[in-house]
Amino acid sequence: MATTTSQSVGTKKAAAQSVTYGDYSSSVNFEVTQGDCKVSITSVTGDYGDITIAYTLEDDRAGTASIKPMWATSESGAYSEMTKGTGGDAKTTLSTSASGTAHTFVWDTVTDLGIDHKGKVWIKIRAYDRDNHIGDWMESGALPQSIDNAPEAPTITSPSAGYFDKNTTPQIIGTIPDPKAGNSDLHIKIQIATDSAFNDDDIEQTYESRLDQTGFEYQDGLSTWTAFPETGIPVSSDPTLIGNSWRYTIQTEFELTESIKYIRAAAGGLGV
Repeated sequence: MATTTSQSVGTKKAAAQSVTYGDYSSSVNFEVTQGDCKVSITSVTGDYGDITIAYTLEDDRAGTASIKPMWATSESGAYSEMTKGTGGDAKTTLSTSASGTAHTFVWDTVTDLGIDHKGKVWIKIRAYDRDNHIGDWMESGALPQSIDNAPEAPTITSPSAGYFDKNTTPQIIGTIPDPKAGNSDLHIKIQIATDSAFNDDDIEQTYESRLDQTGFEYQDGLSTWTAFPETGIPVSSDPTLIGNSWRYTIQTEFELTESIKYIRAAAGGLGV
């Protein structure tokens, strides 16, 4: 038997009667929603490490709500729940109001995306109209956000542009950059090409300290050079190394041929 959800009392004429209606009242708008708590993202602050998402929770009942902040690598992709970073509000026991109550959530992007993630993600928040992620829910719109957890680029200080030398096993020297996000030790990757575009066919040599530490050293203090450990430059335990120098001495088996060379370097983080 079907359940009756409403009851009507009155009569219905068999034939329509002629009625002249007066003016209409002013209109009101009414929204039929999936849940009783509406969520809107108002701003996103930061683009690496812990980033802050500001949002509002609107509920005409002014009840207690809960949220699941989510991210995906494409707008229509599978969304995963965000890991909470340091600071901001919790995911549960959140206040609401009819005009909208402001909250913040801090997202730990390093845990969810990785120490070297660089690219766009989509973020949204699902709000439940009861505490502890129960009840009916509504979602904010999905917003694109660029995340760049990768270390900053080093600066090559030697050789200088336009320099020439008959030495086929020179030293390449650069600065130790800021790894930016989380705890990270650094490895260095060097590419040498015959054209400034660095197309695959133009790259003659690639040296990576993560694969072979031979010839790689970093400046520990003002003047002491120390060989790279397997884990890379220990920036996580000694942040004062940032801004010091690293160097690579090209080994005889990888010596350069005669021609104009283009040199570039990048740093990669190793989570610890």
